[in-house]
Amino acid sequence: MVSFKTLSAKVFDPTLKATVQKTGKLGFGDGTRAALSLNEQTYVKIVIDEEANTLYMCVLRAHDADAFQVRKSGSYYYLSTSRLFDSLNINYKSETVIYDFVRCTQYDIVLGGEVYRMDYRNPRRSKGKVVESIDNDDFKDEEDSL
Repeated sequence: MVSFKTLSAKVFDPTLKATVQKTGKLGFGDGTRAALSLNEQTYVKIVIDEEANTLYMCVLRAHDADAFQVRKSGSYYYLSTSRLFDSLNINYKSETVIYDFVRCTQYDIVLGGEVYRMDYRNPRRSKGKVVESIDNDDFKDEEDSL
């Protein structure tokens, strides 16, 4: 018997992302803000799996002393995370830093909120514009596929 598992687009939604601004603020776009139901009464705890060197974000609906409160400026939502990223030696001042979020429901109970793994995306700059990094191994020559 064949066993199928759906790899839901909801889990791998490319709109779930945030950018670390040059000021160190972790900024959320409209799609992410809406999908995560972020508002000024929302808190976000950042945790690290030190063995895997992986960051996770836990969205909380109540105050937590270890969490960042979501802030709003105009229609822009962000976390004041400059000291956090400084302590992690993340070079947000001269490099573009983007995190894609992947839902990790298996950690919700342990961390007490909605948990997302923060996958670092490494874009490169080309003439002042951000261009996604391309791994040459992702493409094959026509001869390779013949």
